[in-house]
Amino acid sequence: MCECTGSPAVLSTAIATVRRGGRFVVVALYEEMAELDPNQIVIKNLRLHGSFGHGSGASRGFPDALGLLDEGKLESESLITHRMKLEQIGQAFDAQLDRDASIKVMIAP
Repeated sequence: MCECTGSPAVLSTAIATVRRGGRFVVVALYEEMAELDPNQIVIKNLRLHGSFGHGSGASRGFPDALGLLDEGKLESESLITHRMKLEQIGQAFDAQLDRDASIKVMIAP
């Protein structure tokens, strides 16, 4: 499972729903402290990875997340709430700042 929303509530729910022995990759940054139950990680024998960027010296989290996407084990289309053209870049940033109306805003050239 891959958590990329940055929502503390989603993090807790995601850890509670990942299957026993599953991989959990956190690729989001959080503006608020997130609570999670470490017992869920232990009892379910989860592999938890954090990711910040990619490339030389980066954590394995980002490649793991890409691998899960490539294997079709993650559904990502529902995370894209807006698709905008490059000419709409200002609107795209405004949309991304509206936490109640957006998850991820995709900009297509």
